Amino acid sequence: THDRVINAKPEAWMILGDFYLQVMKDPARAEEAYKKAAACTPAEIFKNGSQPAGPGAYLAFPDHITFLKRLANVYALQNDPKLAVETWQRVQYLKPDDPDLQKMIQQSQKK
Repeated sequence: THDRVINAKPEAWMILGDFYLQVMKDPARAEEAYKKAAACTPAEIFKNGSQPAGPGAYLAFPDHITFLKRLANVYALQNDPKLAVETWQRVQYLKPDDPDLQKMIQQSQKK
């Protein structure tokens, strides 16, 4: 179960979060798993070989953006717009041209 997931495989946390959200209908547990996926650092991921460093390190780890988007969506489902917006802002910082981010911006401007 989730206590066996390791940080060197953060996509496992994402899959677990998807399971909690979609199958178990438990957004709180999904949030916990997505947070753990997003908290994994590039240094943990790239344990073998050269490790990216500095502010651009997360750009070398593109899945990190996917983890953040899942986390933002679960915040929105839990009616926590402040955390959802803050998380989307992190996506914007890392990948300003992200298509999902652009859709969110367009949807918010229609309201």
